[in-house]
This record gives sequence, C-alpha cells and structure tokens, in this order.
Amino acid sequence: IISADNFRADSSQQIKSFCRILGCPCGIVYSPEELSMAIKSKSRGLLLIDTPGVNPRNDKEMDELQSLIKAAKPHEVHLVVSASTPAKDMVNMLESFGEFGTDKIFISKLDETEAPGGVITAVIGSGKRLSYVSCSREVPGQFGIANPESLAMAVLTGSPVKEGKPQWQMEAVGVWQ
Repeated sequence: IISADNFRADSSQQIKSFCRILGCPCGIVYSPEELSMAIKSKSRGLLLIDTPGVNPRNDKEMDELQSLIKAAKPHEVHLVVSASTPAKDMVNMLESFGEFGTDKIFISKLDETEAPGGVITAVIGSGKRLSYVSCSREVPGQFGIANPESLAMAVLTGSPVKEGKPQWQMEAVGVWQ
C-alpha cells in the first residue's frame, strides 16, 4: 500500500498502523515524483494507492489529485464515496472526478445511513460499475463485492444486515477509504 494522503494530521501514522495490523508493506509519498518512483520500485503484485480526499470544487486540490493519478498510471481508479452522500452531490462528484478516469465506485459506510438510495441511484444513472461496499470501522473490516441483494436490502430496510449478519462475509487486506 502506498499512501499519498498526507494532508490530515497523523494520516501517515494511521496508514502505517493499518498496514501493520494487516501485515502488508506500506510506503508514504509526498509528491507525484515520489509516487512514480515508489511504483517503479515494486516489480509485481497488487499495489493499492491511497490518495487524499479532495473537494471537487477546489481547483488546486483537484489539480494535485490529477498530478498523483497521472504519476501513478493506474490500471483502475475507484472513487470511494459515503453511502449517505445525497444523489445531487454524487452526480456532481462523478462529473467532477470524470476527468480522472474513474472506472468503479466503492460505497463506504453503508452501515451508517438509513437512506443509501441517493448514492446508489446516482451510480446507476452514471453507468459506472460498483466495485465494493463496506460496512464496518474494523481493520480489517467487513467489506465485499457490491451485489444487488445487499444493496436492495440496504435500500428497502435501511440496513445491509440480515439476521444480524452483513450480506457479505469477506475480509480483505488493504482496501479502505
């Protein structure tokens, strides 16, 4: 995991702690050039890059994120959004982040809202594919591949949980917001 998210206080310490818990290597970079060098130093295997969350209305932040993405030359770009994001905001985000080559949407915090319909509707309307959904703050946490059953359960009942269990039971290493 390489983190370029260095804008929050102690963010690099947090990602290092997550990686230690997960048992995976961690790299911290502070510029697009460092990111490019870190990627080149990895010869094979899955490489996850954590970028900072940015305000889509802030041109400077958007330009900085664009520089990181250009330096990374990723195979896939997943936009991570909270399940409680209103549909109008989600549509605006998808439009703003469209220039980054967003391939898929990862819906986080599905357990923290009773109204995920707006974000799900906006994603469907965008034609983008959903990749994963998360439902936990634990590290490693409960997340899984987005499937129609768990999303329908969340919209219809206000919870992705059925009989006390999330509709997915998958643990993964290294994917979070």
